[in-house]
Amino acid sequence: FYCLPENVTAGVPTSGYFDCPAGYYCPNGTGLDWMPCPKGTYSAKTNLYMVSQCTDCDGGKHCSVDGATTVTGDCDAGYYCQSGVDRPNPDNSATNSSYPPTCPLIGGHTGYGDICPKGYMCPVGSELPTECPAGTYQDEEGQSTCKTCPEGFYCTTNSTDFSDKPCPVGHYCPNGTTHANQYPCLKGTYNPAEQQTNISSCLECDGGKYCPSDGAENPAGNCSAGWYCYGSSIMAMPSDPVQGGRCSVGQYCPEGSEAPIECPGGEYCQTTGLSTPTGICFQGYYCNISAFVQTPPPGVTGDRCPTGHFCPIQSSTPTPCPIGYYYGSTGATQESDCVICTKGKYCGSYGLTAETGDCDPGYYCPEGHS
Repeated sequence: FYCLPENVTAGVPTSGYFDCPAGYYCPNGTGLDWMPCPKGTYSAKTNLYMVSQCTDCDGGKHCSVDGATTVTGDCDAGYYCQSGVDRPNPDNSATNSSYPPTCPLIGGHTGYGDICPKGYMCPVGSELPTECPAGTYQDEEGQSTCKTCPEGFYCTTNSTDFSDKPCPVGHYCPNGTTHANQYPCLKGTYNPAEQQTNISSCLECDGGKYCPSDGAENPAGNCSAGWYCYGSSIMAMPSDPVQGGRCSVGQYCPEGSEAPIECPGGEYCQTTGLSTPTGICFQGYYCNISAFVQTPPPGVTGDRCPTGHFCPIQSSTPTPCPIGYYYGSTGATQESDCVICTKGKYCGSYGLTAETGDCDPGYYCPEGHS
């Protein structure tokens, strides 16, 4: 309460005492010299008699006048105000704000407030700084929002910079990436470079290689011997025909094969999954490409050596008997199997199965005549 002089009798209030008004406190003996609640506090109540009964200004608000009955307003954008702050833009330190606080607000009430530090944002009415969420950063003080992390980088929670977090190899980072492994290159692809920005940076696994896991910097290794791997293979021995497969008969696949290799002429590939040809074609036969037995049956991969020809071991095609010779059976294995043309006959071309004919009248034809 407070009393006017004429209402005081022997130091005891008479019926003329009055309620101490809101925004003030009145200790014993108060007349009209009411004591205002100091800046940083307010009070909507009457009859206060000590300063500690004044209410600290609410968090996110400021109380910038003495004798306030309500808060003055919101804390400014780019600043934060804990309870008891006496200005909208508190600055606890003349240089380099820090958070959490290390000391009370200089020159104000018992509350604390400051400029919003790096790595945080402070919208209007902030009681405390809000951490920049993952995918954003803030490299300046006194900001009300956070900046989007640029492509090619990632930003974790509370980031003050992005340049120290380049997107790692095996990954790509579009705008707003939150952590290093958020966008891995998928199985069947790889990426050997940092700071990549989109999925097109992920390279198809090389032919003859395989990429079995997400986030690969390079292919894991070569396709297994006996198998072939097209681009984008995820296994060393692919089970998906789109990615590759096991080498078929008539083919072979060394380690790291991008495609099956047809068995070469003069050799044969007898089983599936070969890394080298099985062996060489048998004498008296010839083996075209893709032969799968040593003595091929008639067909596109080879046959028994035909008449008029001979086939040494490892023949890819029959060799014709020379002029002056012939051979009337199949399966000849060497040139010496060819029969020399008899006397009185002539053999006028390569690869004959019989003598061409008799020597003309008036001429003589020695053995082997052409």
